[in-house]
Amino acid sequence: MPEVQEVFRMATHKVDPDPGALERQHRFQRRTTTRRKLAAFAVAAAIGVAAIALILVNTAGQQATTPADTPSTVNPADAEALEVATGFLGAFGSFNSDRAMSYLAHDADITGMTEGMGVEGLSLMTSFLQAQGYQQSITSCEAATTASDTSVVCKFDFHAIRSDEIGRGPFSGSTFDLTVRDGEILLASMYLEIEEFSPQMWEPFADWVSTTHPEDVSVMYNPSLTNFRLTEESIRLWERRTREYVEEVQRGAEGQSVQGLSVDYVVDLDSGAMTPLPEAIIRSLGETAEGAQAESQFAASPDGSQLAYVGTGDEGSPQIFIGGIDGTGIRQMTHDPVGADSPAWSPDGTMIAYVGGRRSDLSDLIPGDVFVLDVATDESTQIADGAFPHTGLQFTPDGSSLVYTGGTAGQEMRIVPVAGGQSTILFGDGHGGMGHAASGSFSPDGSLVTMTGNEVDGPGAAVFVSNTDGTQRRAIAGYGMNPAGTWSPDGSQIVCLSYREDRILVVDIATGDASPVARGSEAIWLDAHTLLVEA
Repeated sequence: MPEVQEVFRMATHKVDPDPGALERQHRFQRRTTTRRKLAAFAVAAAIGVAAIALILVNTAGQQATTPADTPSTVNPADAEALEVATGFLGAFGSFNSDRAMSYLAHDADITGMTEGMGVEGLSLMTSFLQAQGYQQSITSCEAATTASDTSVVCKFDFHAIRSDEIGRGPFSGSTFDLTVRDGEILLASMYLEIEEFSPQMWEPFADWVSTTHPEDVSVMYNPSLTNFRLTEESIRLWERRTREYVEEVQRGAEGQSVQGLSVDYVVDLDSGAMTPLPEAIIRSLGETAEGAQAESQFAASPDGSQLAYVGTGDEGSPQIFIGGIDGTGIRQMTHDPVGADSPAWSPDGTMIAYVGGRRSDLSDLIPGDVFVLDVATDESTQIADGAFPHTGLQFTPDGSSLVYTGGTAGQEMRIVPVAGGQSTILFGDGHGGMGHAASGSFSPDGSLVTMTGNEVDGPGAAVFVSNTDGTQRRAIAGYGMNPAGTWSPDGSQIVCLSYREDRILVVDIATGDASPVARGSEAIWLDAHTLLVEA
């Protein structure tokens, strides 16, 4: 949260009081009125190491473990200061202001932790943090002793504005700076790193409050919306509105509807905002002449401004359409007598590959022919026949070839030149160490490949990533991908399905960390921060 830009003032706007964090805090304080002061410690180095292990708490007051790089011995004075610092921060992080004050010298300066209000503002600050779902986790502490004082710097991760409830954070890089003398804290400041927190949580929530509850803005925020107001009235509103915000974001993740139709939507990964596709696109995804809903497969143009998708054509069968992401300029591109699906956009935006000759209800994997459509002329050229099932098309990064799932059992990752010719197996049927391989997709720089399937004689379906020659293969989270939009533009992440309840996952390729970001049946990247999700 930004530094204070004005002196806080009491707001005059009134709301009906309701039980919340402030009342819970006051009840707690009445039960714990006895202050405790720490005496000077005479501890051995081993005990000092144990003190460092008191790194510390989230809102439930749970302990974490000592960092692996903690030294085996420490200066006893440093150990004492660390004990005091972690005790104070533990109380602060568990919203126990009375206990936190027991660690302070009578003239302590903690204005850097209470928005300029000093010790008298500590109870309000801890109530505010609790009200908006704050959590902290200390990751490391270091102490340095001078002639009279010890400086303690503790790094921590945090959640705020209930970020954990919508799958955002924790946010790293923040620090507490404390000065300890004779077992008491003289000075304490809190520095929040907001580079990621601000666009993901602070700004979207402030915009939401401004739009949804404009009458609350002057109570909750300063005029520029860059900081909060620390009052009892504000605290009540922060608790109420952050809970409402989380509920709205979670409802959006479940998908939305327009006149009874399931609606696909766009999710902004920075803000969590979810926006339904324009109604013009939704309507063209409608129902086929046979009454079966057309499969809403999508591919995005390289700049993310246009979609190629499967809609209901003039013939009543699934066909390929293109249109602006804003719903403008929609036109039917194919007129296949049976139907068309599985669009994939070329890297230069001039061609769309698709599979023609499908059964119109798309209920079975009927062998189809692979075509490449010239976007400027609407002319299609067949480049592979229907001897095998084809699905999951993707252009290679240089645009010269197409990758698809084929083979007699539809379990081989194959490649065929766009100019036409014989297809070859890349993975599957024993190639590249894979027994089965499907939904194959190259990273933007062509160095890595993802696929679903199983290794030779290995258990079935998982998502794998490897070098393009099959080396350094490893399983990562999830299953089910649309090759036309699997990789983020910078090649650092993929999007796929979770095994649980149709959740959409974003997986970090380097670490394997997976984050649920939405609900749906499939998703593709539109740009580095945005996904299109099929409901």
